[in-house]
Amino acid sequence: MKAVIPHTRRERVANYGDAVNVKGQGRAAAFTLSKQQGFQFTITAQVEEFTIPLAAIGTADFRPYLHIEWGHGASIARTDVDITWGRRIPLVCSTAQAQLFIKPLPFPGQALPVPPVPDGAICKARTFISEGIEGTRLFPTFWQTQISQRVGVFSTAAARLVTFRGFNPAAAPGGATTSLFLLVFDQDVVPVAGDVPMDAVPLPFNSPTLPATAVLPLGETRAFVHGIAWGVSSTAFLFTDVPAAAIQVAAEIEQ
Repeated sequence: MKAVIPHTRRERVANYGDAVNVKGQGRAAAFTLSKQQGFQFTITAQVEEFTIPLAAIGTADFRPYLHIEWGHGASIARTDVDITWGRRIPLVCSTAQAQLFIKPLPFPGQALPVPPVPDGAICKARTFISEGIEGTRLFPTFWQTQISQRVGVFSTAAARLVTFRGFNPAAAPGGATTSLFLLVFDQDVVPVAGDVPMDAVPLPFNSPTLPATAVLPLGETRAFVHGIAWGVSSTAFLFTDVPAAAIQVAAEIEQ
């Protein structure tokens, strides 16, 4: 009897990536992937070293970033992701590429323009993309904080808001017990009198018995078409400016 031996082939599942170094305002390619068919992938980025020259510390909020482009067919999407400490980013695509760079961001309340990344800044990171994704839902986000303001803008383009909260350090004037209101608008400029908010939450005054914090419940994310603006108002359903207000707000925005 003739034995039938099946022909089998074992293939290694490839990871694409490497240790990457970038200096100053430069960019360094992290990986390039191209497949014939779309599939699930996860990008892993781990920062090994991040150094800013002593003279530049405090001049801006310098952070390690990964510029990612991914797509399928003739279409691609792109974004810049903060990879401070490390990040895992799920994608579904057939092509992907990434570049490591250092991005200068303003500190809360810092006047623009932000100074450029100094030549002596160094970032070393390990990045790769591999087949498969984890079961945990995960999407990249970034935080913005604005302090001592009564109105502001978090985004001048379409965006998804993940977390939004505010803190009012002021005591109630003249013993008043009513709250102000923290309004959120789907627009790319600060609100003016009569603007209608997309969402709102009461903003209490500060007191020993009542925390002066406001947190807007959003579920997972909420989409804004034109931008994300906010303002402190004395009325809930239309924006009425409160010139004396000066609060701190923080927002987490999906990238």
